[in-house]
Amino acid sequence: MNFFYFPIFMFFNLNSPGETCSLGMFDRSDSLRRALLAEELRLPFLKGMAPSPLAKARCEVAKLSFNASVLLIFLPMFFSDLMIAIIDYNAGNLKSISNAIAKLGETPLVTKKAEDFEKADKIILPGVGSFERSKELKEIKESLRIEIIKNRKPFFGICLGMQLLAKESEEKAGEGLGLLEQKVVKIKHAPKLPHMGWNNLKIVHEHPFLEGINEKDYFYFVHSYALPVATETIAITEYGEAFSSIIAKNNVFASQFHPEKSGEKGLLILKRFLKS
Repeated sequence: MNFFYFPIFMFFNLNSPGETCSLGMFDRSDSLRRALLAEELRLPFLKGMAPSPLAKARCEVAKLSFNASVLLIFLPMFFSDLMIAIIDYNAGNLKSISNAIAKLGETPLVTKKAEDFEKADKIILPGVGSFERSKELKEIKESLRIEIIKNRKPFFGICLGMQLLAKESEEKAGEGLGLLEQKVVKIKHAPKLPHMGWNNLKIVHEHPFLEGINEKDYFYFVHSYALPVATETIAITEYGEAFSSIIAKNNVFASQFHPEKSGEKGLLILKRFLKS
């Protein structure tokens, strides 16, 4: 909730107590507007003029209308957008996820600054590329772990961002965040790599983010490595062999597919993360 605008609203609202309605005594076509302006702006030279009962009543109605209008203008500002930190570690995919978050009504902040992770309401780690990109997280790794583990800040890993939850990968040298025990492995029995295109999910454990999602829904994948099925796995995908397409552990949620590129159902999962 953003209270920056609250004093502004209160200035308009509390400065209309109704003890005067200076210009309301004049029977002119614009008397209500003039009376309201005189009251709200507190024009000193118009003070102390006693309005007629009818004029005073008209002024009171005008002030109520004005205050209601101001409330309608400023009330949405009290409930400002969440700030969603999108981690920039030179792994691409930033624009599409930023656009998706903005489309869903929240405020994306692409950043690599640790202080922004502290301020953020939620954190997203996107990414396209190899596990070697984990080296780009070296300077912010500990800050991320504090926010995720200690402060239990909601976290969403996407594609490479999901793989980087592990400590290591068969793909290339590098060290991930170490939030998951399993190692990222190559999809050995895939008919073709990379696994690129649309595929479905098999939900193995229910989760609030997956309500309304079923095996008829397809999502967009681009990868050659994946996390094996484990206790944190809540959905699997088959591509020559089964792998974890979604994992969930406490405040951590991650998908091997790109929700921001997966149409309506992908955005639905992302929306549930943002609104949870």
